[in-house]
Amino acid sequence: MKIDFLRVLPQRDERKRLIRKAALVTINFGKWVHLDGTRAKVRYRPFEINIRWPFSLQFQLHINEYDTGGFLSQHMDYILEQERQYRIQFVTQNAEQGGMLICEKFIVNWRRFKIFEPCKWKHEVTPVTEGRRRVWNFGVRFAFKYLSPSPI
Repeated sequence: MKIDFLRVLPQRDERKRLIRKAALVTINFGKWVHLDGTRAKVRYRPFEINIRWPFSLQFQLHINEYDTGGFLSQHMDYILEQERQYRIQFVTQNAEQGGMLICEKFIVNWRRFKIFEPCKWKHEVTPVTEGRRRVWNFGVRFAFKYLSPSPI
């Protein structure tokens, strides 16, 4: 379910053409998503809050579940050049074997609490060979690029 608040803010490209309209505040309560392929085998549910004026700011919560055989292949998250992104991960249930988050560089790396930049460092979750791994993944994504004045 997606809820948009307030008025819409016209978005313009460099040539000042109107390309689309976006809500100032959007809240998204996502449904469970199942990824089952060669790059990932995971089940997650996203919750997101987007604020688009005067700067772009996004708060995310993804509840991830990795059953036996679950994994996430090595990758870096995609963001725009002017954006930054941080992830805070709370491990609510460790797998008995496997299911470890591996990252090139952590800001904090404790057993059940981790902070890292997914858009700057390659990261992956090793295959769960026994048990189940559950994680609450909090994220903040922001850009200090100024958007046009609010229509309100």
